[in-house]
Amino acid sequence: MGAVERYAAAAGVDPATSGLVLDLRGKQHVVLVDRTAGLVWRFPRTPARLALLADDAARLRAAHRLGLPAPAVLGAVLDAPLGRAHLLLEYLPGIAMDDPVLRCLDDASAARLGRDLAALLSRTRCLPAGAWPLPAPEWVGLWEALAAELSVSVVPLLPVALAERALSDLDQAAGAARRAPHGLIHGDLGGVNLRVDPATGALTGVLDWDGAVPGDPAVDTVAVAVGADPRVVASMLAAGPELAGDLERARAYVATWALQEMAWGLRHDDPGLTQDGLARFSGLLAGQPGSAVSSPASCSSTRPSATRPSPASASRTTR
Repeated sequence: MGAVERYAAAAGVDPATSGLVLDLRGKQHVVLVDRTAGLVWRFPRTPARLALLADDAARLRAAHRLGLPAPAVLGAVLDAPLGRAHLLLEYLPGIAMDDPVLRCLDDASAARLGRDLAALLSRTRCLPAGAWPLPAPEWVGLWEALAAELSVSVVPLLPVALAERALSDLDQAAGAARRAPHGLIHGDLGGVNLRVDPATGALTGVLDWDGAVPGDPAVDTVAVAVGADPRVVASMLAAGPELAGDLERARAYVATWALQEMAWGLRHDDPGLTQDGLARFSGLLAGQPGSAVSSPASCSSTRPSATRPSPASASRTTR
C-alpha cells in the first residue's frame, strides 16, 4: 500500500478520488487534500506534533471564532496513533503570497491585497479577554523578563559603549511592549501561509495557526511588510494607518535580535552563535546594512527570499 492509499484509508476516502493530492513536503505534517470536495486532512508527522494536535485544533477554532480567515475545523481524530490521528479542515483556495505569479499583479490587484492584509491585521489588534483558549506568557512581562535576563547574561560581556546601547535597546523594546495593543500574533505570517486569489489580489485565507499566541501584532505586521511587494505594503499602510506604529514598535524588537542571539549561544554553549550575535550587534551600531525594516525588490527584479525575523527573535520567545 502506497502513501496515498495509507492516508486516504485513515481519512476514510477512496484513494482514486478525483482531485486527491498528498503533500509530504512538510516536516511537521502530512497533508491530504481533496480540492474537489474542499477538504484537507492534516496528519502529524512526529510524536511531539501529535501531542499538540488538540491544541492546534483549539487555536484554529479560536481564530475562526474571532472572524479571522483560518480554515474551519470540520472534524478531528485525536485519540489515535501517528498516521491515523488528524484534523479535518476546510480547504482554502488560492496560491501562496510568495508565489512568483504574484510578483506582477496589476496595480488594482496589488491595492486589493494591501487592503485585505490591513483588514486582517486590524482584526488581530484587539484580542478580547478570555478569547484565547491556551495559556501564554503575558507580552509585557515577557519583554521585561528578557531585558532583565540579557542585562545580566549578555550586557556585562560587552565593551562599555556597546553595553550602554544594549541597555537602551532592551529598555526601548520593553517600552514598545508596554505600548502595544493586546492582540494576537500568528507567528509565521507570510509566504506560503497567506493564500491569495491571483486573479483579483483578494486574500483568501491564512494557514498554519500552530504558533499563534496573544501578543503584539506588530510581529506579524513587519513579517508581512518585509515579504510583500512595495505596492502592496503602500496600500496596506494607507488602509491601516495604525500599522505604521506597529512597524515602529517592531524596530524596537528587531534591535534586540543580535543580543538574543548572543544569549541563545550562551544558554546552549554555542560560542559560534554568541560571536555571530556580537558581530551582528556591533555591525548594526556601525551602520552596516540589515538594521532597517525594508521591503523587497519590485516585479522587474529577482526577488530575494522573504525571511522571517532572526532565529533569536521575539516570535521565538513566544512559541
